[in-house]
Amino acid sequence: MRRPCSRTDRQQHLPASPARHGDHARGRNGAGKTTLLESVSSLIPTSGGAITCAGEDITNASKVGRRRLGIVHVEQGRTVFGSLTVMENLRVATRSASEIDRAFDLFPELAKRRESAATLLSGGEQQMLVLGRALITNPRFLLIDEMSLGLAPVVFGAGRPPAEPA
Repeated sequence: MRRPCSRTDRQQHLPASPARHGDHARGRNGAGKTTLLESVSSLIPTSGGAITCAGEDITNASKVGRRRLGIVHVEQGRTVFGSLTVMENLRVATRSASEIDRAFDLFPELAKRRESAATLLSGGEQQMLVLGRALITNPRFLLIDEMSLGLAPVVFGAGRPPAEPA
């Protein structure tokens, strides 16, 4: 059984493994899950301690430097570029047609809306777009805050336990 992240002496311990392994942080509201992810992705400064990735201290690394290490953060809420179409939102992440097709394979509903402005998508479709945009960058570490926010249960896999690491 996986144990939620614990806070000890102002340090968070989260196992680092490739995103495909499915490690996760759980806890009650206010436990610091969002703060942890925002610190790792450099959205907010750390108040102490160190952040390491693959043995490298990245505490003072920029957002771009962390992205180059393969760290991708899907923030809480729907962070789409509203005035852009679905296709343009995906092109922000990659110019590769095969990677964009992969996003449409993952979320077929988006393919039907490829020319729609992101603001015209439902909340669930916007969340699929954000997740698709993140996944087509082939992240080494994918940090997702509120994974199921706005997604229909069939998309999220309701009723199934979270995947255990391989």
